[in-house]
Amino acid sequence: MKRETHHHIRQTLLGLGGGVLFSAIALIIVARELRGESVEITGVAPLAAAVFFAIFTWFVQGAMFSVLLKPLVGRYEYRGMIRLYLASHSVGDITPFMGGEVPYEVWGLSRAGLSPGMGGALLAVKAILNFTVLVSGTVVGFLLYGGYFSIKDSGKILLAIAVGAVLVWVIVAFVLRRRGEGARRPTGGSGEDGDWRQKARAFYADLRSGFMEIWRKEPGAIFVCTGLHIVYWLSYTAIGALALMAGGWNGNPLEAMAAQFVVYLLLPLSPTPGGSGAAELGFAALVGSGSGGSLLAGIMIWRSLSYYLPMVIGAFFVGRDINEGLLSRLESLREH
Repeated sequence: MKRETHHHIRQTLLGLGGGVLFSAIALIIVARELRGESVEITGVAPLAAAVFFAIFTWFVQGAMFSVLLKPLVGRYEYRGMIRLYLASHSVGDITPFMGGEVPYEVWGLSRAGLSPGMGGALLAVKAILNFTVLVSGTVVGFLLYGGYFSIKDSGKILLAIAVGAVLVWVIVAFVLRRRGEGARRPTGGSGEDGDWRQKARAFYADLRSGFMEIWRKEPGAIFVCTGLHIVYWLSYTAIGALALMAGGWNGNPLEAMAAQFVVYLLLPLSPTPGGSGAAELGFAALVGSGSGGSLLAGIMIWRSLSYYLPMVIGAFFVGRDINEGLLSRLESLREH
């Protein structure tokens, strides 16, 4: 247990250190482009509002998990799901690329009574709705403010995004249409290879069963969760707009929100923890510095509230799980 704890602490410090390093490099680049712009906070009210929205998004995320959980276990786990979101956020933000939080979320959902397949199904539904809302927001942002962003080949980018969204929903329709077919039984294989195939098929059958159960048993949960995703992304992008306003930026807040939709859609392509560096540079490039105030201060506030604050808070929950000896169960889940 002590060895696992030390290993996790080392991973956390490396991930956090990498995130801080890449963020610092990006901020230095932005500062040089702005020719030594000073860091100033000129608006207390926008700062307080940004803090409120940052915390509010944690509760919205908890509600999403809880709404999708009820059709599978018959009850809500609101407080536990808020804790799960923050803890998984912390885990995911110290790992490069996207998806580092998924094993932790599957394990956390198992504590609420879901099998790995059922937990994977819940996460799949949530990811599909999240992607759809994010894509929709990005398209709207491009149409309204794309001319301000100076992104090359924006039409091609929009087309690629739209095609990706359509493909996701085609896959969803295909899975739901096959509701009458049972999971195929293993048709052979022995030894380790046969065991692996059996486990893979059982996992797929479990995942598909949970996926269909959410969609068909309680479709209202899908609509509620979609609405919560809309609330989440409007609140989450408001953090950046309010952070800029707190630094004295007097541009169009809706333009800043649209810029964040673009940033968050492309951020998973960044190989750095939590997209550190890429997020700061991308946001600064899209928003620009032509509206006065301290752009540098706004970016620092934005990343502190949207990235570092939930990561630090979530780390306390991860630490509690380690102390309770639950990390070993997560490792066992990953092996299977």
